[in-house]
Amino acid sequence: MNELYNIVFSESATGILKASGQKNVITILEDYSVGPFKNRTKWWTAVVNDRQYAERITGRNTIQNITKLVKNNVLVVWSGPCIREYLGLVNLIHRIKNFSNTICIIQFPPQEFKSKYSTYTARCVGHMPIDKLSDLLSYKKRLTKKDFKKYSLEWSTISKNKSGIRELHGNKICHYGEEYYDTILLSFCSNNYISSKKIIEQTLSKKRDANIEFLIYRIKHLINIQQLEYTGELINMTHVKIRKV
Repeated sequence: MNELYNIVFSESATGILKASGQKNVITILEDYSVGPFKNRTKWWTAVVNDRQYAERITGRNTIQNITKLVKNNVLVVWSGPCIREYLGLVNLIHRIKNFSNTICIIQFPPQEFKSKYSTYTARCVGHMPIDKLSDLLSYKKRLTKKDFKKYSLEWSTISKNKSGIRELHGNKICHYGEEYYDTILLSFCSNNYISSKKIIEQTLSKKRDANIEFLIYRIKHLINIQQLEYTGELINMTHVKIRKV
């Protein structure tokens, strides 16, 4: 054994791990909660309008490097009860292909924190308080052959579904069409112009696991089909204001 590598599924999770002192953090940016399972780079290019960024999201080289590392190093995969991290974990195990007893997972339940004014629940690594991250180490376990096979088979089943959106409800993955968030986005719009950033934040308050790039993509779609109109430049959505037509 040479090194220990931590695998996470968002840039926010990477920041939390590094800030807490964890070393060798590898980030998988791909978010399988949205979009088709095939032709991911092409689909992401349409969503973010940037081929280079789409290739960074799909991260083929990242996965290839991880499969090489697993032979002589310990991998620790961090995954909370949110769809992005769970599908990231399942997909990664499937793509590693050959079982190795050097793989560990930290799969944790919702973590509740109380402040002076409210109660906060963290459902993914990137939402954990830095000083509480070490609490998750109690959930660390070595992946067994049985677990490895279960996750790999689960991905084979999930990836056959042609839905556009996936959510995790308890232990069940639910599938929806690509237009799933449209009704929620529109519900926060009115006949007056409102910042698109505010609409996205309000949508995330109801759908915490929603992918922000995908929400922006759906707002642009609603503009294109004339359910919304806008002021500003669509190239910079943070300054765009939208309203119902």
